[in-house]
Amino acid sequence: MANASITDCPSNTNSTDVGGGAFQANLRALLSSLSATAAASPSGFADNATGGGPDRAYGLAQCRADVVGSSNCPGCLYDSVRDAANVCAGQRSAVVISDYCLVRYSNASFAGAADDRTVRLWWSPESTAQPERFNLTLGALMRNLTGTAAHASPLMFAVGEADLPPSTKIYGMAQCTRDLAGGDCDRCLVTAVSNIPTCCDGRQGGQVITRSCSIRYEVYPFFDTQAAKPAMSPAPATTPSGVNGSDHTGQASTGNNHTVSKAVIIPVTVAIASLLVVIPLLVSLYLCKRSRKRQIIHHGDEDEMRSSESLLYDLSRAAPGNF
Repeated sequence: MANASITDCPSNTNSTDVGGGAFQANLRALLSSLSATAAASPSGFADNATGGGPDRAYGLAQCRADVVGSSNCPGCLYDSVRDAANVCAGQRSAVVISDYCLVRYSNASFAGAADDRTVRLWWSPESTAQPERFNLTLGALMRNLTGTAAHASPLMFAVGEADLPPSTKIYGMAQCTRDLAGGDCDRCLVTAVSNIPTCCDGRQGGQVITRSCSIRYEVYPFFDTQAAKPAMSPAPATTPSGVNGSDHTGQASTGNNHTVSKAVIIPVTVAIASLLVVIPLLVSLYLCKRSRKRQIIHHGDEDEMRSSESLLYDLSRAAPGNF
């Protein structure tokens, strides 16, 4: 089986901190914080930095995605921090990789930078009965897992299996540290897979471990299938409640819905307000105009009456009695 714990802390005069000092104090505080934060995180991951200047300590802690939420995650992180303190005492750079977790620290920032330098190669002493068919099936499986871990899994983790008739089944795993971008994860895993023909050709099991990614395959299950499924599934899209009345999401998500709603509501509101102003004005103008018409008609009647009276008066003066 694969090694349960691997500690890599290259010792040289440029990376040691003999006698402790500020860096070691910062490192102790950092590792304690990282292990607790990663163990409590739903993603099982944490990275941070403590201190300043040349004594600043950078670190990362991560649990394997299928053990996040179980006792294996905090237990592994605790043991790894202890091993780092014991095996790599005084070192300014180290990585401790176990079956269930990884802890890494340095005096230089490494977040987001893929490091595909090999830490350990391991292979099974047992040979396969069908090496050519085995290698073809294994290659297809690992290519699929590489793509899933790098570009589909939110925790940069993928497991799977492939059948090799008549009765063999190959189980595989690929994972990256979760500070990497998808493309960097992909390149790291491709490099790791390329080591299989060198280290593990025709073997029933193999493992390639780097500081930023790792792969493993066996002819028996070595991961928690039920826990791995949700870890590999993208997070479901959330629907905004709209309770707060504000939208801080991007246009690619739920922001479009809010934008459309505002675009509809604003013109409708303006139109209603305009109608409330215009309608009374039109009514007033209509009533005013109607009143003026009534006055003109009334004045016309009076003129006609005066004209009739004048006509009657003139006719009465023209009567025979008046001549």
